[in-house]
Amino acid sequence: MREAAQEAGLNADEAIVAAWDPERISGLRAMREEAKSIGVHGVPTIATAERVLYYGAALPGKSARY
Repeated sequence: MREAAQEAGLNADEAIVAAWDPERISGLRAMREEAKSIGVHGVPTIATAERVLYYGAALPGKSARY
């Protein structure tokens, strides 16, 4: 992680501290639970207002609809 942070021009020590921040981890868990609750099974996923879900990488002009 240190190397990736440095290659991205970030302060490696700050990036490592941020990656393990308990609030950030808790927020990620909450987002994951919300995603599961609306039926997200993979990434990337696009959910419309009608809750139609499109996921995964598809050929241009085509998408997987569930």
